[in-house]
Amino acid sequence: MFAHRCNRCHGAPFARNDLRLTTYENALRGGETGAAIVPGDPDGSLLVQKLEGLDQPSMPPRKPLTKREKKLVRRWVAAGALP
Repeated sequence: MFAHRCNRCHGAPFARNDLRLTTYENALRGGETGAAIVPGDPDGSLLVQKLEGLDQPSMPPRKPLTKREKKLVRRWVAAGALP
């Protein structure tokens, strides 16, 4: 999902806010504002906040994720964000 929906702005050679979502390790590392994913803590994960629009604007800005996709990411992070 990240490769399809996020890598236009957060993939090689692009990396807005120094956030690269091209690999699992890069996604965990995060970008300029720190960790994007806090395994086990979706509410504390900037990635989830951005996807859910809690920190406006919602990401991705041109075509936000569906409710189902957002729930999937939230559950993945809550379960420990395992690869």
